[in-house]
Amino acid sequence: MPVAFDRDIYDRLDEQTDGAAGEILALYLSLLPERKAEMMAAWSAGDWGELKRHAHKLKSGSFTLGLLRLGELCETIEHKIAAGHPLPTEMAAAIAEEFDAARALVAEIVRE
Repeated sequence: MPVAFDRDIYDRLDEQTDGAAGEILALYLSLLPERKAEMMAAWSAGDWGELKRHAHKLKSGSFTLGLLRLGELCETIEHKIAAGHPLPTEMAAAIAEEFDAARALVAEIVRE
């Protein structure tokens, strides 16, 4: 399993955006509760297409910011659904846990 956060990726983003990575991260943090709720609602409803769509959107942003574990979880969900593989029941708990861990981590980084 990858590290939760890769500071080098984040620092490169900060360089590429002329110091705007903190603002991007703050926006990402503000959207996390809504994204979690959307994914959990799709999971509960068994709407795999919607879950895949939300996972895809979140995957890109997570990887861009260096949030590797959350990005990888979203990528796994996306690939399993695309391949027609069932999602294990425990994956719902993993989604909730990883969102909460990423939110705490991002909040800490934003405070720096």
